[in-house]
Amino acid sequence: MRSLALLVTALLLPAATSAQPLLTAYRAPAPPRIDGDLSDPAWQSACTTSPFILATDAALPEEQTIARACFDDERLYLGIEAMEGALAPALNMLEMVRAQQTVRDANVFSDDCVEIFLQPPGGDYYHLAVNSIGTLYDARDQGAPWDGDCVVAARRGDGGYTVELSVSFASLGASPAGEWRANFGRERTAVVEQSTWSGLQGAFHQPGQFGELRFATAGPAITRADMAIGPDRLLLHAIVGGAADGATELRGALASGDQTTTAAAAGPGEHTLALTFPAAVQETGRVAASFELAQGDATVQRSAAIPMTVAAGVARLSVEATNARVEAFVGGDPVALADGAADLSLEPGLNVIALRATAEGDAPALRPEISSGGRALPVAWLRRTEQPADGWLSALD
Repeated sequence: MRSLALLVTALLLPAATSAQPLLTAYRAPAPPRIDGDLSDPAWQSACTTSPFILATDAALPEEQTIARACFDDERLYLGIEAMEGALAPALNMLEMVRAQQTVRDANVFSDDCVEIFLQPPGGDYYHLAVNSIGTLYDARDQGAPWDGDCVVAARRGDGGYTVELSVSFASLGASPAGEWRANFGRERTAVVEQSTWSGLQGAFHQPGQFGELRFATAGPAITRADMAIGPDRLLLHAIVGGAADGATELRGALASGDQTTTAAAAGPGEHTLALTFPAAVQETGRVAASFELAQGDATVQRSAAIPMTVAAGVARLSVEATNARVEAFVGGDPVALADGAADLSLEPGLNVIALRATAEGDAPALRPEISSGGRALPVAWLRRTEQPADGWLSALD
């Protein structure tokens, strides 16, 4: 039988106010080929967006999205990677990732799609959306007619889909200079989920809440970043590449109340920053994580705030299982489920909640929920289809 393990390490709350996220696009020596394949050299050295945040709960989404940008004299190039577990062939759930629209400017928002918002200095903003089979929607502001000079391609793969898009600066009435406003969004159909890079709340059409997009000839880049949570710290794993040198610095911060802990690492390569929880977390029960990449005095990448709650309390776990037998654990200790539910006593600090499910029929499925005071809590589940290494029931590191 096939086993499925689900992990959660933190309960997440709305983001605290912080500086808007920043992405720098570098000039591409050779432009990427627009074919949906993100293996081009231009993408390997490009800056990546920080984790997307739900637009409805200010929490991390179930599936993440990563965007990259580069440019040449004529065009802006965007490469977007949308993780989607439902596209794993073994799960037989491909139809859950809807891709029905095939005509330009059709309602691609009814499909699983990625969205792009671009606002050159002093002008209107432009809205582009692409579904997982490459159907394009483009407009100016909130639906004003505009057909951009765009080239688009998309690929559905095992565990996600990719979108590549180029748009001419001429059709945007702009040049690769100055400070643009930009945002990237995602609409999922396997579950109802909307997320953005900037962490805005509510409707996507809020240019005042977009992030920043800058242009440079060359520079350092965080080409990959992941976070893992331990009992008393957050670990930020990052790969720093591009034109990184000794003046390049990766910085991380973890704030709670008026206290902040920080860590930094210099130069190119793989880095792990260990950010310990401030003492104030025992009173506030909340932390906000952030990171940035700097070259000397200039910041080239910056994340949105990533909020987490680590307070003690009582929560209720409910699991609706279809054709699956479920075991639950808190901190490695088994929890008895009665009719698929149990009350969880959470300790101060971080709590690891794990579910292990074994398939007992066709199309097994789990729908877990954690609530407190009758209100569903936004949580981030990490999913595995194979048994993780020893210790996964009580810690991720």
